[in-house]
Amino acid sequence: MAGKINLRGASRGVAGILCAWLAFTPARADTVADWNRIAVHVAMHSGQPLEYNLRAVAMAHVAMLETLNFIEKRYEPQFVVASSGPAGVAGGAAAAAAAHHVLGALYPDQADALDAALRAARDLPGERGAGKITGASIAALIRAVSQSSQETQAPGIHFGTSPLTWNGRVAELIAARKLTPIESARIHALVSTAITQSYEEARRARHECAPCIANPAVVSILEEELGARLSLIAERETADDQAAGRRIGRQAMARYRPISPETSSPAPAH
Repeated sequence: MAGKINLRGASRGVAGILCAWLAFTPARADTVADWNRIAVHVAMHSGQPLEYNLRAVAMAHVAMLETLNFIEKRYEPQFVVASSGPAGVAGGAAAAAAAHHVLGALYPDQADALDAALRAARDLPGERGAGKITGASIAALIRAVSQSSQETQAPGIHFGTSPLTWNGRVAELIAARKLTPIESARIHALVSTAITQSYEEARRARHECAPCIANPAVVSILEEELGARLSLIAERETADDQAAGRRIGRQAMARYRPISPETSSPAPAH
């Protein structure tokens, strides 16, 4: 046995998913998929309020995307100024460190299990060095900015089935299309951000059917970005709900647009 992993303080569900992930990590290198799954399971077993968990998962997704984008420079950044040259760090290590930093700060009782998962990620070939510092630094910035505007969920509003169940469908679509890690991180970030915004808007309006807004928001993103054809409609979804959801979906897709060659490459010398 390589070493004893201390999972004290982790719930049975969280410990189970992390142990399963650790068991096959050496044969995998899909950091975004792994830490997406870890983030969702930690959130769903945390006992924290729904909006807290939505924001936490969205922050983990955005942290991974911003970190990978800092290295690859594929999309217009929202939090981090694009670097002027190659960062020279392993993307997988940096993305893992970013997600680990966010989740460890927001779910401190799961620190032992999350630390074990990060150590396993760094054992992969090429997943050492400056990646941890880069990812953690970017994640710290995103968390600080995001928490400055965090609001508390109002009591007495019933939100229904956890919107985190959307994550599995999104992950399946991403896997079927064989997206790269940074492309996967972008789709997860767009979807989780739209869901979070939908639930926050429903709370502010005291709308008791938040999924009625979140569902069309997610569907609009998956249709536009992945060409998916979905027909999921919440039981009480109205035309106004669909309009609000699609508006939120469009707002999400306005972020992280691909960088055009004209803006990403220097002009040729004459």
